Amino acid sequence: MKGASISRDIGPIRSGGEEWPFTLVDALPVMIWSAGPENLRDYFNRQWQVFRGRTIEQEAGRGWMEGIHADDLPAVQNLMEDCVGRRVSFEMEYRLLRQDGEYRWVRERDMPRFSPAGGFLGYLGACEDIHDQKAESQRLREANEALRRQNDELNRFAYALSHDMQEPLRTISLYSEMLASRTGPMHRADPGVLTAAIQAGAQRLHALIQGLLSYSYLGHHSELEFSQVDCNEVMAHVVLACGAAIQESHAVVTFDPLPTIRADRGRLEHLLQNLVSNAIKYRRLEDPPRIHITSTEGPEEWLFQVADNGMGFDPCYAEQIFEPLKRLNGWHESGGAGIGLALCRRIVERHGGRIWATSVPGRGSRFTFTLRRP
Repeated sequence: MKGASISRDIGPIRSGGEEWPFTLVDALPVMIWSAGPENLRDYFNRQWQVFRGRTIEQEAGRGWMEGIHADDLPAVQNLMEDCVGRRVSFEMEYRLLRQDGEYRWVRERDMPRFSPAGGFLGYLGACEDIHDQKAESQRLREANEALRRQNDELNRFAYALSHDMQEPLRTISLYSEMLASRTGPMHRADPGVLTAAIQAGAQRLHALIQGLLSYSYLGHHSELEFSQVDCNEVMAHVVLACGAAIQESHAVVTFDPLPTIRADRGRLEHLLQNLVSNAIKYRRLEDPPRIHITSTEGPEEWLFQVADNGMGFDPCYAEQIFEPLKRLNGWHESGGAGIGLALCRRIVERHGGRIWATSVPGRGSRFTFTLRRP
């Protein structure tokens, strides 16, 4: 929440004299105070005293200002000096220290008092605790902003998905027609070739749809199941899961001793498997993939790095590669649905961490992510 906010021109209060019904206002459920012509406060009703946990003597004069949050105090002082000097009403919001040690947002309305003859008597003010309302408003703003981002993301994702689905659909349609009619430039083609092309298109569509479902489900529906997870065991499973790709590419996957952390085991395994398989997939053809995983312990989080010697990418695309269905030039030939890194980001963010990438084209990449410590 931001600091103190202000507004002016509420209107004066006139009374028949300098006295006003203290006994009545002492029983009201709002915090009320009064001040003399020098703007030194001389009365605080029971609600104020209960809120602050201090007596009228302690709050009198400018003692009450000791409870204003340091970040809000300059704005409060400047506003009061300006408005009191001109004897006009004003309103302000600031954080006030409650008797239990918590700073609470309050809204204060300050109104000048005048005698029937027009003499300035001082100020009368009312103060209400708006902390819960302000927190709820902040939550609503954040929720609306999150919803806006999700809608923007959904629109981008739907556009990219429709674009990516056109190619396998065209493949399936074209080769199905050829297989059915055996006409056109491939009328003599082996039916097995046509069938294989159709199957490849169907597999591509299946990968896109499954990736979309996984990405959407992880973002909006699934609950993480946290437990103590030995990352060494996770990496052992990842190496087994990637075994075929490792053997085919002659990849070497190594990792330093890794910590035991609190995480969702399945999601963490999915994250590391995606990063390892990604490194194998986007390798340089002239060199076998070499992938190494390390971890560093920080005061509040663990930092993991997955480094490879692959084809790399232009650093200007370091953010784009984490967007759904974004594949850089040179990455298309390696296949994939283009959702793996987007899923990695979502998994890390659901754990309260961050993920980013650095790279030198032709010299490999380094994917770094953080996971909060308990």
